[in-house]
Amino acid sequence: MKIGFSVVLVVFTLNIHFVDGWLHSSNSVCGYQRYDPNFRSCCGGVITSKGSCCGTRSYDYRFRSCCGGNITSKGSCCGTRSYDYRFRSCCGGNITSKGSCCGTRSYDYRFRSCCGGKITSKGSCCGTRSYDYRFRSCCGGMITSKGSCCGTRSYNYRFHSCCGDVITSKGSCCGTKSYDYRFRSCCGGMITSKGSCCGTVSYDRRFRMCCNGRIC
Repeated sequence: MKIGFSVVLVVFTLNIHFVDGWLHSSNSVCGYQRYDPNFRSCCGGVITSKGSCCGTRSYDYRFRSCCGGNITSKGSCCGTRSYDYRFRSCCGGNITSKGSCCGTRSYDYRFRSCCGGKITSKGSCCGTRSYDYRFRSCCGGMITSKGSCCGTRSYNYRFHSCCGDVITSKGSCCGTKSYDYRFRSCCGGMITSKGSCCGTVSYDRRFRMCCNGRIC
């Protein structure tokens, strides 16, 4: 009789521990409340219906989207709204017609260009404007005739030189001026007769010397 009572007591005790363990294993804490994650969700400390979280609310990701904390219709996110990327674009947080983005607007890159956030005619960009690089140049943000750049102007390097952003006759540069290095020298930014430099003057080292910046 005592043996039978002990067996019943042990089984009853095991059942209590099993039930108690099952209860604790199937419950979680959300904030200060317990909930069953099999049937509910915890979103931002709030117990909600079962689903994915969007802020403090839950939703079914199969049919809805969460955009910027806002539950929307199913789609890609553009800020707090959703859209169908197959037919629309999201440019700078703005839903637009399908295309490439230029700031908050869309455009067809096959026929237009985006220069400095501005939609322009098709071409290369020069600041906020477009141009045809085959016939024009962009110098310092300015559209000029075709050529090499010298500051904001263009020039033909075969016949001219650019010295300090100044277009000069063809030659070597000395400051903003050009000279023929075969016959002249540039000493301290000054064009002088041909020779070695001593400060801003030239001299013939075969006969003179330069002493502390002075010819001696």
